[in-house]
Amino acid sequence: MAEPPDPQAVILDAISTTLNAHGYWLPIEGKRAVADAVLTRTLQAEAAAEADRRNAINFQIRLDATRDWARRNLPEHQQADLLRVLRGDTTKPSN
Repeated sequence: MAEPPDPQAVILDAISTTLNAHGYWLPIEGKRAVADAVLTRTLQAEAAAEADRRNAINFQIRLDATRDWARRNLPEHQQADLLRVLRGDTTKPSN
């Protein structure tokens, strides 16, 4: 099975193709600098997306644990108030 192409090589090729198609020229050092910046930004975006996914999962786990605790430990009207706040239906419990 063939290995996937090097991401930087793919980016360099895309930069060269785009520049040539529009009649521009850039020395290879400039192309490499742009490719490095694009690759760095892509990796940062992937890392940020993964962190966002982990944060969303952790939030859901905590929310589920809070609901379970409320169901076991709070009277029904307090459960309803807490769950309304957690859902975002209201910002203050009813008195």
